[in-house]
Amino acid sequence: MFENAKQKIKQTLRELMYSEKFERWIRGAESITGVTIDEDTVFNLSVVYACVNAITQTIGSLPLILYKRVGEGKERASDHYLYDILRNTPNPHILPSAFKESIMANVLTWGDGYAEIEFDVSGRPLAFWPIPASRVKPRLIGKDLVYDITLDNKIARLPAFRIFHVPGLSFNGIEGVTPIQKSREAFGMALASQEHAGRYFSNDGTPPFAIKHPGKLGQEAYDRLKKEIEDMHRGLEKKHRMMLMEGGLTLEKIGMSAADSQLLEQRKFSVSDIGRMFRVPPHIIGDLERATNNNIEQQSIEFLTLCIQPWLVKYEEAIQRRVITEDDRDKYFSEYLVAGLLRGDIKTRYEAYGIALDRGFFCVNDVRRFENMNEIKGGDVFYKALNLGPIGTKPKGDDNGKLN
Repeated sequence: MFENAKQKIKQTLRELMYSEKFERWIRGAESITGVTIDEDTVFNLSVVYACVNAITQTIGSLPLILYKRVGEGKERASDHYLYDILRNTPNPHILPSAFKESIMANVLTWGDGYAEIEFDVSGRPLAFWPIPASRVKPRLIGKDLVYDITLDNKIARLPAFRIFHVPGLSFNGIEGVTPIQKSREAFGMALASQEHAGRYFSNDGTPPFAIKHPGKLGQEAYDRLKKEIEDMHRGLEKKHRMMLMEGGLTLEKIGMSAADSQLLEQRKFSVSDIGRMFRVPPHIIGDLERATNNNIEQQSIEFLTLCIQPWLVKYEEAIQRRVITEDDRDKYFSEYLVAGLLRGDIKTRYEAYGIALDRGFFCVNDVRRFENMNEIKGGDVFYKALNLGPIGTKPKGDDNGKLN
């Protein structure tokens, strides 16, 4: 009987250790403010949701194309079996944009994004199935990389070739660090100020005050007075109600106002501070205080080049390493289409197209493809201006400047 009880205790402890609740308790850490920070609680901050949403949806919206190297150039490998999987059907149940978003959401919060690769009978990748990063632990055993996956209170060990892995910032090159824990003090300050603001407004949004009585109230009178004041004045909908004082009671205001305590300034700073961690410009997350018509376009381009582009490179490298077979790596590669995000206003675009056409490195059909227009017959011809030549020489032509 004792042995059976001991086995049940061991089984219970094992299930607890492999549970998601236990994982959160282990990973969660209390900040200096006293607020416990983990990968779930930070989403109580709208700025965190906005930053993660901006990055994941931007990447999810970009087409992922498989290319084939042709001489010094490239062409779309639409006849390759991976072309449709990467662009349209990562698996039968998940949209391609949702799949990319789920991988990046895990990277941005847990430090790594994972998916199990399903293979067909011939050993070719068939589908990708996302795995929550909280359930995966990469390990080096000798020189072999394996992934321990905890699901349904059981651990499965998979070899590296079966895992699609996009890491975040890493100190060992194998496992990313969670940005939430590394910057928990900043998140703790933001959550603490948010809670402070919530409590402030739950008490009518007015500074605390003291009620003074010339004598000593009995317990029954004290309880009645306290209940009446809270019932009449707590909550925004009861703001500015008249308070009746009796029995010599007087009010004395104490504490500081929201402006004096710089609550609003602290919350503004938290927005820019957290946006800086994710490298998201203020206007992307709705902070337009310092935005102008002149700098928003430039900041949007910086968002793509400084924030989005590094993640795209890691994603493409993960495909090259784990998805494209070793025999095909010299011939095929994947690449995100980002041209649409770089387009400026129509006047700027058309001026850029004009320069590209004049210099001969764009043809008409190139421009039409950028503008999502159909190609035209004869539009693949490249031109260059005929009156260009080395400095100090005359263009080729007759004395009247007519071209020969």
